[in-house]
Amino acid sequence: MLSGTVNTTAPLSSHFWVTNTLQARPKAVGTHPDEKRGVIALIPARGGSKRVPRKNVRMLAGKPVIGWTIEAALGTSGINLVFFSTEDDEISRIAHDNGASVLTRPRILATDEVQLPEVVTYCLRQLNHEHGLWPERLCILQADCPLRRSRHIRDALDKKPTNGTVFSGYIDEGWHWKPSGLAEIVDPARHDPNKMYERRMKFYVENGAIYITQAEKISLTRDFRISPYVLSEMPMRDSIQIDTGDDFELCELRMKKLYSAEELAGTI
Repeated sequence: MLSGTVNTTAPLSSHFWVTNTLQARPKAVGTHPDEKRGVIALIPARGGSKRVPRKNVRMLAGKPVIGWTIEAALGTSGINLVFFSTEDDEISRIAHDNGASVLTRPRILATDEVQLPEVVTYCLRQLNHEHGLWPERLCILQADCPLRRSRHIRDALDKKPTNGTVFSGYIDEGWHWKPSGLAEIVDPARHDPNKMYERRMKFYVENGAIYITQAEKISLTRDFRISPYVLSEMPMRDSIQIDTGDDFELCELRMKKLYSAEELAGTI
């Protein structure tokens, strides 16, 4: 893969970018009292979703989809400020009404061709130049992961800080198969079919819900996924990312089944 490019045919949660190095140093920190030790949550969402039109503002279990992520961020101890990045006027209004500070991004950074690292890097510069903020760590929360709650974010924040990225994911112990390249023939991906009852190898699936990385590392690499990686485990049931209409329906069913009326009202 060429430097600075990404496989855009894969879902966002499975992307692995190869990044360039940005030599420019960040602007000096501003005046916010928590900025040298603080964590800023960044929630990016655009208005032009294709597979689920206007998914970010659709009502889900009583509130807009983006409202769930904003609520989770605001309710997490250790997060000092919550910012929302969008180019969309309606999304901006809803984000503001739900308690987030809004960063308006140019529409050129809200097209299908733009990848999330570009948006995150731009937002970090906005925080610095427009608000005088330079956090120690940036916590990126994708708005289409509404089952990720405050407790999940707190678990990720509690991981031992590294020079890399803390990200969320779930355990996968299934039997996986891969194309062999010969017609309909498939091969085992990571197991011996003749030993199906032996202990299976444990793998983790990145769910796209949480990424925590040092702000300066993001500035220098123009990426937010940096080695070494630390996993913050989430249950599979809380790891739904809304990419299709079926995901939306499943997420709504999960919310109604897994959470009580009090929890859905925002007490979790």
